[in-house]
Amino acid sequence: SPTVIVFGPEATSMAAMSRSDTLVLEGGPGFIVVQGKGRGFVRKLYSEGAWLVMPSDLDGCGFGSYLRDKVRRTKA
Repeated sequence: SPTVIVFGPEATSMAAMSRSDTLVLEGGPGFIVVQGKGRGFVRKLYSEGAWLVMPSDLDGCGFGSYLRDKVRRTKA
């Protein structure tokens, strides 16, 4: 999938994403939704420090809001 969700600490995930050929679509506490621009970008994310990368069928639109709402509800 060209769109993936990267999980992990913000600093680690952002550093991994910044050294990979990706475009940030959305983000929230503990995750960033990115779109890869080339082959092997997921492998590059892992090699640069991403903790977990999962495919997403979504384009990022609204998904970050959904996850942020879920986090807020579990903390309340």
